[in-house]
Amino acid sequence: MKSLDAEKKSKNILAVLPKALVGKFFHNSLTLEDFLFKGLVIEFLSEDLSSLPLISAHFEHLTFASSIPRDKTFFSSPELSSFLGFVSHSDRKGVTLRFLDGLTKLVLVKDLETVQDFLDLYLPGKVVRCSKNKLDRLTLKSAVIYHSERDSNGMVLDKECQVRALHEEVKHQHALYNLKVGEKVTAHVSLAKEYGNIVSVEKY
Repeated sequence: MKSLDAEKKSKNILAVLPKALVGKFFHNSLTLEDFLFKGLVIEFLSEDLSSLPLISAHFEHLTFASSIPRDKTFFSSPELSSFLGFVSHSDRKGVTLRFLDGLTKLVLVKDLETVQDFLDLYLPGKVVRCSKNKLDRLTLKSAVIYHSERDSNGMVLDKECQVRALHEEVKHQHALYNLKVGEKVTAHVSLAKEYGNIVSVEKY
């Protein structure tokens, strides 16, 4: 992300927003000039606080910011039974999750929700919810994360968050393009499900 008001071009970079942290519903919007959005500072790219901040535009990060660990003690909090993070990278050992301020944790292959083709499923930037199992390891298995009635409500909140993210993008697109009945549009499939497709559209 760049500031257009900086006196020198060498000083016009304000923050870094990796493509993987844009969020699946906002990719098209972020290609538009003067598009305003909210973000969450994940970390600074060096120990100097004046350095570039790394930010995320994932709607889930903004909604559940209080459940993203900042340090190792966060995982022992009695108030939280699950935590939000995103995939840093995956390899044959498992999936490395990234949290705030450079904190990372490895989730072993045997603790993943889906093992088959997991390298293609857990791509960098993917937002996931995790929890600690009985062996004190992080797991992505929904049976562990949502095992209690309180945690089951958390699953509902996660789904509602995804719906709200889509709704916000739809509202923005309608306001931006002022679509009218009868107008021709070009459409790009951004999400394909058994119940139908989610598409992003632009005026013809």
